[in-house]
Amino acid sequence: MILRPQFDHIFQISPYPSLILLPDAPKFTIVAVNDAYLEAVDSTEKDLIGKGVFEAFPENPEDKISKGVEKLRNSLHVVIAKKESDKMPLQKYDIPIRGTSKFKIKYANVRNIPLTDDTNNITHIFHSIEDVTDKKQLELSLDIERQRFNDLYFQAPSCMGILKGPDHVYELANPLYLELIGVKNIIGKTVKEVLPELEAQGIFEILDTVYKTGEPFSANEMLVQFDHHRNGELIDTYLDFNYQANRDEEGTINGIHFFASDVTELVLARKKIEESRKRYKKLIENLPVATYSCDLEGRILLYNKAAAALWGREPEIGVDMWCGSWKIYSKNGKQLPLDQCPMAVALKEGRTITNKELIVERPNGENAMWCHILFLS
Repeated sequence: MILRPQFDHIFQISPYPSLILLPDAPKFTIVAVNDAYLEAVDSTEKDLIGKGVFEAFPENPEDKISKGVEKLRNSLHVVIAKKESDKMPLQKYDIPIRGTSKFKIKYANVRNIPLTDDTNNITHIFHSIEDVTDKKQLELSLDIERQRFNDLYFQAPSCMGILKGPDHVYELANPLYLELIGVKNIIGKTVKEVLPELEAQGIFEILDTVYKTGEPFSANEMLVQFDHHRNGELIDTYLDFNYQANRDEEGTINGIHFFASDVTELVLARKKIEESRKRYKKLIENLPVATYSCDLEGRILLYNKAAAALWGREPEIGVDMWCGSWKIYSKNGKQLPLDQCPMAVALKEGRTITNKELIVERPNGENAMWCHILFLS
C-alpha cells in the first residue's frame, strides 16, 4: 500500500484525476491511478501501471509548439530537487487514443507533490490534474469568434465602430473610419472630444436620441463636415450611415454601433452630371431653331420653345413619343406615322439622318409648313 489507508481511500474516490509516480527519474514509473484519471484519459490500469509516465503519455509528434513532455519532466525534477510541490501553469498535453496513432487534445492545471517518509526522503510523487479542456476549448472558440469580429471591423469595406456609454466614448473603430475623420488616437475619448466640429451639425443630438430611445437612425447622402487638418477648415463629406443601439445581456442600452460609407465621390459626380444637364438644357432652350431630344425608347426628354412653337403644342415629357408634332407629312403630302419620323428612324437604325424635309401640321390645323430638319442618332 503506497498511501496510508485513510488517504488511499480518498485518493481513489477523489474527483481530481491523479497518479502516484516513483521518483525514479527519468522514467517516473506509474504505480497507482485513480478512477477519475482513468476516465479523463479513457484508459485502464493495465495500460498504465508499471509504465513510465512519458512512455504512457508520449509527446504528440504533430504538436511542435506546446512541449508538454518537456515541461512536465522539468516540474518533476524540481519536485525531487527541492522536495517541494510544484504547480504548473495551464498545460496543453495531448494524450494518445488507445489502439490508434492519434492523439486527443487536453488542457489541464497540473500539480506535482512530493510524498516523503519519516526521514524526509521522497518515496513517491503525487501527480494531480484539473482537466479544463472544455473550458479552454470554449475560450479558444470565443477567441476565434472575437478574431472574426475584429476581422469584420478592421477589414470591412465601410466605416464601423462602437461607442460606449451615454457620453459616446470610442471603444472600437476600424481604419477606414479613422481615415474618414482624419484622427488616429480616439479610443477612450468621447465623440465630442475627437470631433468638436460636429457640435452645430446635429450629430450629438442624434447619438443622444439613439442611446436614450433605442431607436436606430439611418441617413443617406447626409452632408457632414469634418475638420480633417484641425485648422478650422471644414471639408464637405457625404455619408450613408446608421446608428444602432447596443444592449447588454439584460437588454439595457450600453452603447451604439455605427456604420458609415463615404459616398462623397458618388454625390459629387452626380452633381457634376446634373450641372452638365442643366447647362445642356439651357443651351437647348436658348437655341433659335427647333430642337428636341429623345431617349433610346423614343420618349421625348427635352425640347425648346422654338420646337413648341413649330409643333403648336407642348408635348408631355417622358410620355409623348418620337416627335412633338400633331401630324407630319412627307413633302408630297403623304401623312406619316410618328414612329416613322426621322427621329424614330435614327434611333431604330442607329444612323444619322440629314436634309429631311417634312410638313408639320399643328393641332389647330393651321400653319402647315415645310421644315428643313437635321436628325442625329
